[in-house]
Amino acid sequence: MILLGWLGRYSSDTDHSPLNILPDGIDVLVIAAFSLAIFYWAVACARPTADVVAAVEQEHAELEQQPEINTA
Repeated sequence: MILLGWLGRYSSDTDHSPLNILPDGIDVLVIAAFSLAIFYWAVACARPTADVVAAVEQEHAELEQQPEINTA
């Protein structure tokens, strides 16, 4: 995202000006396409719901078996 901003019209670094390689409007489309690609990649990498539910249930069971810690 930082690189895309630098290639477009935005730059957070005061010592370096943006390159303006991506013209107005095109930069927004490039950001939208990049964001969608990251979203679909994240969805593809996500754990199945059954695995997440099983891990949460296991964590709850482990926490119930541990003694309570009293710091007072």
